[in-house]
Amino acid sequence: MNYTYNETDDPNGEKLVQRPENKVHFNTRYRFLKKAMVNLYLFWVGDREANEGSYDIQFYGRVDSVLYLLHSIQEEKYPDTREPHSEANPA
Repeated sequence: MNYTYNETDDPNGEKLVQRPENKVHFNTRYRFLKKAMVNLYLFWVGDREANEGSYDIQFYGRVDSVLYLLHSIQEEKYPDTREPHSEANPA
């Protein structure tokens, strides 16, 4: 988790444009079935002042999720081609 607080006033006490006071990012990951993983990202950005003549930008939030299927390249590159071990000994 990451939280950022920005000082958004200039030395004269006026708000800086396009600078949110608060931002939050959160990321979590869950691995399951030995070959799958899900990432969840949460973002929240606070209100920002706009340039003169523009509209102020309201806060927004965003949620992203990603599903990964893991595959071992080694299994593909070096498959197990050995014969099964047999107890019988031909004579």
